Amino acid sequence: MYIRDYRLAKNMTQQQLADAIGVNVGTISKYETGIHTPSKRKMEKLCEVLGVSLERLMMDNKMFISMDHDHIVNELYDSKPKKLYNYATILNQYFRSAIIQGARCRCELCGCEAPFNDLQDRPYLDIYIIDKGATKEITYKNVVALCPTCFRKIDIRKETNDVDLLKKKAAKHNY
Repeated sequence: MYIRDYRLAKNMTQQQLADAIGVNVGTISKYETGIHTPSKRKMEKLCEVLGVSLERLMMDNKMFISMDHDHIVNELYDSKPKKLYNYATILNQYFRSAIIQGARCRCELCGCEAPFNDLQDRPYLDIYIIDKGATKEITYKNVVALCPTCFRKIDIRKETNDVDLLKKKAAKHNY
């Protein structure tokens, strides 16, 4: 869910949320549309007021589309946590959807259909970042959609043959 969805689930107006975290209503609008990214302190306050974890809030929010993992970690934490989920949790929902739709809702490693739907009833696959390269950018050419089983297999074992196959598939992405 987006910040807006969490706010509405709490039956709050933008003004009420703004007052609760100490910003003006225009700032809340910019957070919800992804124009601005909250500071660490404001993000923590948002999580507290909305009753959601930081990782959960980050999952589907547009505000993180252009940030790489290191930037988010540096912005939100004083020191690097042991693990901040996977890069996939910070990708923009539209980007995630394009990757999953481009894979025809099938795992790009084993070929199985998305095993279940997410809370918005969309096919769910994990997004795996193969290699950010020298630019450290996340693009359609370096990510693939994987079922949870293959995601764990790749994330833990990193078998060369599988990684090479996924690199070739990602290079062919043309979304």
